[in-house]
Amino acid sequence: MKLTIACANFDPGRRYNSREFPRFRSELCRFPACGQVHTASLVIYSVLLCLWELLLPLPVIAQQLVWLGTLEGQSSWAADVSADGRVVVGWITVKEGGRQQDYAFRWEEGMMQRLEGVGDNESQALAVSADGTVIVGWVQDSMGQSQMCSWQYGKVRQFKLPFGQQGIATDVSFDARVIVGYVWINNTLRAVRWSNGQFDDLGSLGGDESLAFAVSADGSVVVGRAQTSDGSWYAFRWEQGIMRDLQTLGGSFNLARAVSASGDVVVGTAETVYRHRRAVRWVRNNALEDLGTLGGKHSGARAVSADGQVVVGWAMTDDGKKHAFRWTQERGMEDLNEVYAHLLIDGSILTAAIALSSDGRFVVGNGWNAKTKRNEVFWLDTQGSTGMRAPLEQDQQHCSITFDPAIWVLKVRCDVQQPLPVRITIFDALGRVVNSKRLWGVIPEQSPIQIPILPLSQGWYWCAVKICDRWTIHPFFVSR
Repeated sequence: MKLTIACANFDPGRRYNSREFPRFRSELCRFPACGQVHTASLVIYSVLLCLWELLLPLPVIAQQLVWLGTLEGQSSWAADVSADGRVVVGWITVKEGGRQQDYAFRWEEGMMQRLEGVGDNESQALAVSADGTVIVGWVQDSMGQSQMCSWQYGKVRQFKLPFGQQGIATDVSFDARVIVGYVWINNTLRAVRWSNGQFDDLGSLGGDESLAFAVSADGSVVVGRAQTSDGSWYAFRWEQGIMRDLQTLGGSFNLARAVSASGDVVVGTAETVYRHRRAVRWVRNNALEDLGTLGGKHSGARAVSADGQVVVGWAMTDDGKKHAFRWTQERGMEDLNEVYAHLLIDGSILTAAIALSSDGRFVVGNGWNAKTKRNEVFWLDTQGSTGMRAPLEQDQQHCSITFDPAIWVLKVRCDVQQPLPVRITIFDALGRVVNSKRLWGVIPEQSPIQIPILPLSQGWYWCAVKICDRWTIHPFFVSR
């Protein structure tokens, strides 16, 4: 006797929309002990439709932690992420024969690419534009000097500095029209801003040196740190040609690391009178906020969301460990290792959050990957099932997804009238990406798109198809 499961009144040839699922709650699933045995595809659809609302809250389609790897290196380090969280930049570290070299990388949807440099010389990617197309940082030239540079479509371009022989680009505006960083002028470090082919020296706070670390979305506000006349270093905010220092917590050190899209919120680190360094948030026309720690004495803020409401960075715990944190006005400082403990069951540790997507959903940082036993960049999708759009209604769907068990293929038919970007991702029951395909210009003649699933082991899977900003999600079961 074979036991199968089916839902009453179920039509396997029809696509159901989200408003029709509640109807199945009132219908009992039956277990036919004898009689006709349902086909494999009918059983797959039947079981999943009965369990649809139960399965949706699983982190399969949302909360996800991805370790980016190290290419040929021994470690990787995060620097920035694009506005939508899709593109990550940073560098890998390669150690060979007692020599250590850094090389810039760009990562997108599971693929890490080493960026072009000058021969085998070092490089670091430190920031990326909102759309992920322009990357800035530095490369080592043939003379062994660090040169301010940008990458676009994989090609590197060195900036010709009107003053100084070396320079580093640290950030870029949303549209990549403004770049900030610092250069060496007569062996003195100076914060600079590049726009319309022209470099501007931003000055200092009365001392000799200054460093620019971040720029607002439109490029009008720059933040960093600068020297005063007595040689102390303080955080600054520069706007309309004027550099102003920011408040301290009573100590002799503070540092501005990031700025909100409008330039009204600045985050970084400030020292207390007890020489404890704390993550802080400066808000225009408001008092300086100490964001606290995770039980230890020190913390530091590294990034802020576009609206200034979400801050991430690192903090020491009460047992002396360095952990990544997220801060919001409502919840205060949270240890990401505790909030997302269900994604770290293998013993991995998130040590520092370095960058945020504009809406604060995606967090990028550095951590210890227990599986590879290496320091690696992590990419974290922090939102639950609410982070992904619900399936579209029947009359609005842009595609259909069917599983053909006879040839072990998923068929995705896109109902498009013009070339559109399509992303197809298959997740397993633990939320891991097992297959991903991106097509930049799907046209009607290319449908259906076929995704082989023969290598998959037995179990539940989800296929998510994104066209522009709309999702269609389809669960399926592989039986061996």
